[in-house]
Amino acid sequence: MKLCAGRVCGVLLSALLSVISMGTQAQTPVASIVVTPETVEETNSVTLNGSESTGSGLTYAWSQTPDETVTVSLSSKTAESPTFEAPDLTGSYTLSFTLIVSDDASPPDTATASVTIDVTGDNDEPKANAGSDLETGLRSVVILNGSATDDGGTVSLTYRWIQTPNQTPTISLRQNKTPSPNFVAPNSTATLSFILTVKDSGNKEGTGTVTVHVRDVIVDAGNGKTIDEGDTLRFSPYASFSRGSRNIRFLWTQTPNQTPVVSLISPTHFASSFVAPDWTGDYEVSFILTAQALLRGAGGALDPITVSDLVVITVDADNDKPTVSVAADLNATEEGSVSLTATATNPDGGETLTYSWTQDDTDAVSVSLSDTTVLEPMFIAPQSTEGYTVHLTLAVSDSAQTVTATVAVDVNAGNDAPTITAGDDQNAAEGAVVSLTAATA
Repeated sequence: MKLCAGRVCGVLLSALLSVISMGTQAQTPVASIVVTPETVEETNSVTLNGSESTGSGLTYAWSQTPDETVTVSLSSKTAESPTFEAPDLTGSYTLSFTLIVSDDASPPDTATASVTIDVTGDNDEPKANAGSDLETGLRSVVILNGSATDDGGTVSLTYRWIQTPNQTPTISLRQNKTPSPNFVAPNSTATLSFILTVKDSGNKEGTGTVTVHVRDVIVDAGNGKTIDEGDTLRFSPYASFSRGSRNIRFLWTQTPNQTPVVSLISPTHFASSFVAPDWTGDYEVSFILTAQALLRGAGGALDPITVSDLVVITVDADNDKPTVSVAADLNATEEGSVSLTATATNPDGGETLTYSWTQDDTDAVSVSLSDTTVLEPMFIAPQSTEGYTVHLTLAVSDSAQTVTATVAVDVNAGNDAPTITAGDDQNAAEGAVVSLTAATA
C-alpha cells in the first residue's frame, strides 16, 4: 500500500528526521556538590560529592579558593567525589571549593558549582610552656616562668606545678598554682626539674617541663626590708664564686609587670639603690640580682654561667595630700543662678574628704551659697548698681592635710529701672510760692 507520494512524502520524512535529531541532542551539563557529613568538625573526613552533576561523559576539576588562610589536600582534583581531612586548628574556620564539570561535546560545554563549608573547632588541649631551662646558685630564690595558650582565649585556664617525682633534694614550691611560682635552691649542687600542668574548663590538659641547674655559686640579693615612701634603699647583696672565675658581671632589674615602676640607680653595680616612689597606698616591689661569669670547672675549663636571686621590699605609704580643681572663672548676670563645679580626689583612697567654701572678705558684694560644705554648691547673684566680682575658695581636707582652689565669678550689672524722689512733704500758706525739689538716680 502506498503511504505517500512525491513531494508530500519528502516533507514528512524531513520532519520525522528533525524530531529524531532533537530527541538525541546532548543536554547542557549541570554541576552539583553535596558535602558529607552535613556538619563538619575538626579532624572529620569530608567528601565532596559531585555524582549528582548531570551531562554526557563528564569530567571533573576541583579547586579550593586560593586566598583562604587554611588549605587542605584533596585526595584527587579530578575524581567525581574527592575527600579531605579537616585540619585540627585553634578555633572554627571556613573552607570554600569550586567544581567545574565538562561534557564530551566538541568543543565541551562546562558548568560550575561552589560550596562553602563551616568547620567547627573542638576544644583542643591547652599548650603549656614551662619556660627555658635555668641556672641558679646555692640558696638563691628561683622564679619559674610558665605560660599557656588555648583555643583563642575561649576557656579559662588553671596552673599547677610539681617537682618531678623521685628527685633529691625535695623542693618546696611556693605559689605553685600560679604561672610563676618560686622556690629556694638547695645548699648543694643539683639538677632539678619541674612539671607544669595547665587545665582548661573542659578538663583538657597540657604539660611542659623545665630543668634548673643549681651551680656551686652563691648569689644572694639580700634580705627583704620595709621602708617608707621617699626613702632611699641601698641593696646589701652577697656573692661567692669559685677560685679562678672570670668576667663577673651583675645586673639589678625590677620584677616585670609591677606597679609602681622603680627607677634603679646604677643597676649594673653590685650594690645598686633606689628611691621608693610616692604611691597610693602601701605596696611591695621585688628585684632580681643577676650575675654572669665564666666559672672555673673541675677540669680547669671556663664554663659560662648565669645565676640570679630575688629580694622583696615592702614600702609603707605616707599620707598624700588630696587633689582639688575648680572650673575656670565664670561669668554671670544679676539675679542669675550660678553653679560651682569642682572635683576632689584622695590619692590614698578610702578616707572621706570634707569640703568648705568661703568668700573673700574684700569682695564688694556678698553671696549666699546653698551649702558651704558640699563639693558643688550654687548661689543667686545679688543685684548691684554696677558689675562686681565674687572670689570663692574651696578647701578640701583629709584627716591630716588641706588643699585649696579658688574661682572668680564676674557678675555683670543689669539695666536697672531709674529711681526718683519728689522731695520732702511741705506746709505752705495761701499765696506763698512753693518750690518742689525732685531727685533722680
